[in-house]
Amino acid sequence: MIRRPPRSTRKESSAASDVYKRQIATYSSKWALLGNPYPSYLRLSDDATGASGTNYFLNSTHLSYLKNTHQNIWGWDGTAYDSYSNSDASGGSLDHIAPGDAFWVYGNDEETFTIRETMQVHQGGQGFRNSNVEGGTDDSNLSRLALVKLSVFDANSKRYLSIVFGDDFSLGLDPGEDIGGFKAGDSHIYTQLMDGYDNVDFAIQALPYEKISDVTIPIGIETESGKIRLEYNKNTLPDYIDMYLEDTKENTFKKITDGFEINFDEAYEGCLLYTSPSPRDVEECRMPSSA
Repeated sequence: MIRRPPRSTRKESSAASDVYKRQIATYSSKWALLGNPYPSYLRLSDDATGASGTNYFLNSTHLSYLKNTHQNIWGWDGTAYDSYSNSDASGGSLDHIAPGDAFWVYGNDEETFTIRETMQVHQGGQGFRNSNVEGGTDDSNLSRLALVKLSVFDANSKRYLSIVFGDDFSLGLDPGEDIGGFKAGDSHIYTQLMDGYDNVDFAIQALPYEKISDVTIPIGIETESGKIRLEYNKNTLPDYIDMYLEDTKENTFKKITDGFEINFDEAYEGCLLYTSPSPRDVEECRMPSSA
């Protein structure tokens, strides 16, 4: 819970106190915890009612303070940290920040975020908790979008991993669409971009829609558990597209269905995620625990 500092009883200190409540410093290539200091909701994204200029948090000024690989915020949804952004493809349905809600950002440089009074809006919502990501649809009359979001469970935690396909996306970095991961705790699952940024682990990867029927995505898994379980949180891929996981050492594939488990009990060199309309050899992919 983020609490506002008590108001000063000295009239001459009230202006300084107000600045303190609304401004939060961040640092280069470091995570910073911010929060809503007001007793009302704040506009978060450019889809929020009445959003314009600087009256919402993810405005152009604040985005310039964030790494181009992390043009988003990370909030706790009640079970795991999830990404929220201006993206219409994978940014989620949450457009407001509830009173007292805290969230993480990844700074590009030493900057000061200003949470303005004009960001306040007198309407509610559910905040980060129990919020759901909305996916796109396969509509040939519009810019095509399709999203697959996986919930990833191990013995201790839950993570999300998303792949989104759209006509406006590239194989390289699409700022605000490709979102670098937020590693909290001992577990981590991530993808690597198809082109560039090899040193960044991505929790959301955006790819061209034309690649939807045959794409290979490198993934990484870090966990201390003996196995992990994958479940579909959201899947708007066309019905003819399936997802497979390949063990690159054993050259075996398994179709990903709800409750899909990966057992870490045999040596492997890595895993690749596939989308494909064609059936694959579906031997089980087994992998060892990380060092």
